[in-house]
Amino acid sequence: MPYDHLSLPARLLGGDPAAMVQVTRWIAQALAVPRYWALRREWEDVHQEALLRTLESLRDGRFDPSRDLRTYVQGIVHHTASKRLTKLAHERGGVGGREPAYDPVPRLEDHVSLAQIARTVLERLSPACRDLIRTYFIEEASYEEIAARTGMPVGTVKSRLFRCLAVAREILRGREPDAAESE
Repeated sequence: MPYDHLSLPARLLGGDPAAMVQVTRWIAQALAVPRYWALRREWEDVHQEALLRTLESLRDGRFDPSRDLRTYVQGIVHHTASKRLTKLAHERGGVGGREPAYDPVPRLEDHVSLAQIARTVLERLSPACRDLIRTYFIEEASYEEIAARTGMPVGTVKSRLFRCLAVAREILRGREPDAAESE
C-alpha cells in the first residue's frame, strides 16, 4: 500500500470509523449542491457508488498522497453523479436536441435562494442550536471534538444535534417549533 499508515487513505482502507465518517461527509457535501438535486431519489445509491469508487481507487493506488484527498474524493463524486445525471436525462428523453431533464449549471438565483432559506432557518433556531450546527457542518468538527470543547458527553452532542436538525426541518415545513424543542 503506497500510503503512510497514519494517513487518511490508509486509515480509510483499514476500516477506521473516523476516516469513514470524514470521507462520507465529503461525499454528502459534494452531492448536496443544486446541480445534483435531480438525483435526490437516488442519493443513497450515488453516495454508495462514489464511496466504492473511492475505495477502489485507493486500493489500486491511483491517489497521489501529495495531493488533497478531499478534492480527489469530491472529484470522484462529481464524476459519478454526472454520469448518473446523463443516464437520467436519457431515461427521461432529454437527449437528441431536446431539453435535458435537469439544469446542468446551478444558477446564481438558486444559490441566493438557498442562502436566504438557510439564514432564515438559522435565525429562528436557538443560539445553542446555531452554534452546534455551525460547528458540526461548517467547521466539520466531529462529535468527539464538540464534546471536548463543550464538556458534554458524546451521546448528548449527538442527541442535541439530532433535535436541532428536527427543529430546522419543522421550520422548513412552515411549522412553528415548540420553545422547548429549539433549546
